[in-house]
Amino acid sequence: VVALAENLGRVAGGDDLGPGPCTLAEAEDQTSEAQVTVTSEGVKYSPRCLRVSAGTDVIFLSNFDSHPLRGGVVVDGQGVVDPSSPITPQDTGAAATFTLTDVGEVPFFCAFHASIGMFGTIFVE
Repeated sequence: VVALAENLGRVAGGDDLGPGPCTLAEAEDQTSEAQVTVTSEGVKYSPRCLRVSAGTDVIFLSNFDSHPLRGGVVVDGQGVVDPSSPITPQDTGAAATFTLTDVGEVPFFCAFHASIGMFGTIFVE
């Protein structure tokens, strides 16, 4: 699965379809914040890779009609929903807040645009 994820966004012709998976090393450090915001900009999230402390409120701002939010991973260009993710599916509205209490990785993606790189990961410490 890791090898597939590392090759995400690349096709046989060498075309780049988007970013690779998030790594802890590239994650934006927001561990000192009690509340952080992730926005959708075109077909990407900003920030798409971030570190937060357990108990942080993460606010997603997006047009969920056009960019349905899902908690889960992207494997071989396809979003795979994690039913146990603290990020619950959002199909309407423009804002959703999730309190991340458990340490670990919380991946997320846009149900419509995951294959072209609209995904990210929150590393909870």
